[in-house]
Amino acid sequence: MHGGAPSPLLIAGGELRIRPLVEDDLEALAGWLADERVLEFYEGRDTSWPPDKVRAHFFEEPECGAEFLRVAIEWRGAPIGYGQVYRLHDGLFAEYGLPDTGEVVYAMDQFIGVPELWGKGLGTRYVNAVAEFLAAERDAAAVVMDPRVNNPRAVRCYQKAGFEAMCLLPAHELHEGELRDCWLMRRPHLTAHPM
Repeated sequence: MHGGAPSPLLIAGGELRIRPLVEDDLEALAGWLADERVLEFYEGRDTSWPPDKVRAHFFEEPECGAEFLRVAIEWRGAPIGYGQVYRLHDGLFAEYGLPDTGEVVYAMDQFIGVPELWGKGLGTRYVNAVAEFLAAERDAAAVVMDPRVNNPRAVRCYQKAGFEAMCLLPAHELHEGELRDCWLMRRPHLTAHPM
């Protein structure tokens, strides 16, 4: 691990910027989580997210120290999405069905909150940039994600960023009232990946 405090997740690459989530992002986040097109793939259309709930969950809920990062995804100077990145520890290794080999492994969850920007490669660019950041700044040996099987657009996005499906996680995530199957996807050998 690098000496001193871990650096914040701040990435600027051309028109894409990734920065820590701040209070000023609340309105945009609440707007995205009021859009059924976003909820279908993120929290579920059976869940409502009024601003006070968004504030409590994303801004006031305790984080897991420096190993848990909440970020805003910006494109051309405007916020367009949300991401969270966290280091796996004891219970999380078990939740993902992974052995704890002592390697530094991070997990990611994210969404682009502006449906008009879906399918334009921004998710792939974001995931790739964060994976490279975690390798360089957090000594990550691998990054994992667990997209639902019924979200093929997300699975393709992650494959384009170098993630490989390792195994099926049956009945892994409660979504819209049902336990859904997910893929465990892993990006090993963290080096620059063509996009």
